[in-house]
Amino acid sequence: MTIYGVHGVGVFLPWHRYAIWTFESVLRSECNYTGAQPYWDWTLDNPRSNGSILTSPVVQAFGGDGSADTGCVQNGPFNSSTYLNIGPVESLKNDPRCLKRSITALDFDYSSEWEFIYPPTMSRKNHVQLQAFIDGLSFIAESDKASTGALQNPHSMGHAGIGYDVSTRNSDSGTERLIVISSRTSTRHPMIPSSGCTIQCSITYGLCGKRQTRHGC
Repeated sequence: MTIYGVHGVGVFLPWHRYAIWTFESVLRSECNYTGAQPYWDWTLDNPRSNGSILTSPVVQAFGGDGSADTGCVQNGPFNSSTYLNIGPVESLKNDPRCLKRSITALDFDYSSEWEFIYPPTMSRKNHVQLQAFIDGLSFIAESDKASTGALQNPHSMGHAGIGYDVSTRNSDSGTERLIVISSRTSTRHPMIPSSGCTIQCSITYGLCGKRQTRHGC
């Protein structure tokens, strides 16, 4: 399924929940994992909480930021030069390469505050409003949107804050670097399941009024 088949449409939330469930099932069946599905509470690494994405224990556990020269993750268990094998974007061509990460602290810092995540989630009255807030739908009525002042909606912030699969394109001003989001490679990025689970946990918090632990959803 392409990025266009799961974003901006009604299957967005259930598809991502299914993807996380599939990931957790593989951890249990193939890796003998017995713990809870880890999730990353972005708000704890926000400067308002005296945190930082650049020193986040979650980010450091996954190898930290990419190299300033190549973007490749050089530390931790995912530093192989052939960690990714397909992509970028929707390509299925065999393309062994390193896992790249390019953390954007500005996007993260101004999108991950508590008041930008949990109160808007809890105030949504139906699934349309909920998805509009999380996925940043632009085509729905203004009355169904949530204005938070954040730079990014939660879904975009999860991708843009981490940054990966950087490619190039030509523009009028020359070569422009951009982050390419791929439904094939993003599901292989080791931080995406934990980041995606954050959205699911925020929904659970909104429905049940109970915040999950930092380590499991």
